Amino acid sequence: MQIRPTCTAAYIHYRLRSLLAAKNIYTPSPPARINASSRDRSASGLSFSVFFAFQNSSLFGALVPIKGLSVTGLATETEAVSHELRQEQGGVRTFHQPPLSARGRLRYGERGYTGMNTLSPSPFLPYSLSDDDLRELLRRMLLHRQIDTRGFQLNRQGRIPFALGGEGHEAIQAGASLAFRRGSDILVPYYRDIGLALGIGFPMIDAFTALFAKRTDRCGGRQFPSHFSHREIGLVSVSSIITGHCSHAVGIAFAMAHRRQQDPAAVLCSFGDGATSQGEWHESLNFAGIHRLPIVFLCQNNGWAISVPLERQMPIANVADRAAGYGMPGVIVDGFDVVAVYEAVGEALNRARNGGGPTLIEAKCYRFLSHTTDDDDRTYRSRAEVEAQRLRDPIPRFERELIARRLLTAEHIDAMKAALWEEIDATLEEAAGMPPPEAADLVRNVYEGSHEPWI
Repeated sequence: MQIRPTCTAAYIHYRLRSLLAAKNIYTPSPPARINASSRDRSASGLSFSVFFAFQNSSLFGALVPIKGLSVTGLATETEAVSHELRQEQGGVRTFHQPPLSARGRLRYGERGYTGMNTLSPSPFLPYSLSDDDLRELLRRMLLHRQIDTRGFQLNRQGRIPFALGGEGHEAIQAGASLAFRRGSDILVPYYRDIGLALGIGFPMIDAFTALFAKRTDRCGGRQFPSHFSHREIGLVSVSSIITGHCSHAVGIAFAMAHRRQQDPAAVLCSFGDGATSQGEWHESLNFAGIHRLPIVFLCQNNGWAISVPLERQMPIANVADRAAGYGMPGVIVDGFDVVAVYEAVGEALNRARNGGGPTLIEAKCYRFLSHTTDDDDRTYRSRAEVEAQRLRDPIPRFERELIARRLLTAEHIDAMKAALWEEIDATLEEAAGMPPPEAADLVRNVYEGSHEPWI
């Protein structure tokens, strides 16, 4: 799929008004303020400052570095931003996004961004995606949710020993997978990325043969569950060591940069918020920043590192704030907004492919299920907290958007879900009927040629 380039603020405004007027769903007021002032040229290129906002609308155009241009800041100051991520209210933690007026704040430094670019949730579906793209995003989200459900059910039935859930991460993984360029980009995922893997072309049958540890599994039934890989589609094996895959991703990006491939490509490295507490994470971002590598670091921040809440992991509110220390852009995006994630990841991947260097994206979401089927999350968080977060579930939210836009009806969505259940169950039973590994498979792909026991 071809990624559309980011447009200027004026063009975004023009296209938004045209789209909404054509669809008869909203007539935006004129821009409250468009203030652009050019500055003297410097060694780094033309600098400019833009403030772009709409009256009666929460859509804010994200400003992205363009070659030869550098963002120096907003034209106005706004009210203070609360950096408190959670607030205790009657025993229920509530997550807070920065207020709209603070979104888009950028601070330019010696090597680029030293601040944070926060993308606001999109109240309207943007012009950069076709109707088919939007319906496909919903299909990917539903597929992810339903496979997760089947995985937990299979475990409770005693048919598989272990399963991981990504319920609450669907919008992040669907949006990121649509921005991924098949055939050239490389995905280095973490263990919760089944939706992202399926979105870039990982076959469903392989997802289930891995869960059942069958001989036909791409890893021969030898790997830990959810540790999938597929060389042909650019899917690197998941690392069992938390954050170990980040240094692998950086090495791949380093090779890409030095090979000077004819078809520009980038690496998408995904991880959870718990990974950011590991030393290897800092080493990886530091190396990528120094060498301006073509890589996007995608942090799926669900607020919990297994049982450890975010405030016990770091003394600041946002993982993206750390990007300044590595000389790269830091972006915060609503991880429950699939279109906003697509835009953020797509822009960052385009920038990486075109020599703009790395980006750290923090997609804020929430993990609705236990860490794994072996975890009991009732020991460290309340049911009230989980239920409060489920009100923000990204799937019903996106379904409502598509229905409001008349791209789907409730009946169409029900039919889509039923068709996916049928496909999933048929694939599941096909995988379950495949043979298990044989004893001789234990040393397959370990030794070359004949070998003798060590003792």
